[in-house]
Amino acid sequence: MPKTPVPDVYQRRSASAFATLSSNLRLLSDPTRLAIVKHISLSGEIRPSDLAVKVGIDRRRVSTQLAYLRIAGLLESRQEGQSVYYSIVPEAFESLASKIHGFAANALNDRPQPESKP
Repeated sequence: MPKTPVPDVYQRRSASAFATLSSNLRLLSDPTRLAIVKHISLSGEIRPSDLAVKVGIDRRRVSTQLAYLRIAGLLESRQEGQSVYYSIVPEAFESLASKIHGFAANALNDRPQPESKP
């Protein structure tokens, strides 16, 4: 069976690529941040005050979580007047999904194969 092509990032086993992947997965493992990403994804773009209502936490905590996600490059923001709107960076999530897929594909392809019985 041919092996699945794997992104170059995994083949190089780059320490910085793994650190970035690990950091992003850690960010998204938090239930609050995951809920924030879900609501932003469904809304297209949203203000922190509206997001706080949807997620059910105070605006200050939402703003802190948004900052973490924006610094990681998973979200972007734009200002309109006095309002700030947040949206998903699709390329960041596509890259994250590709890296996870590559990691999983390599893990499956690198497994020892059972010996064939004559």
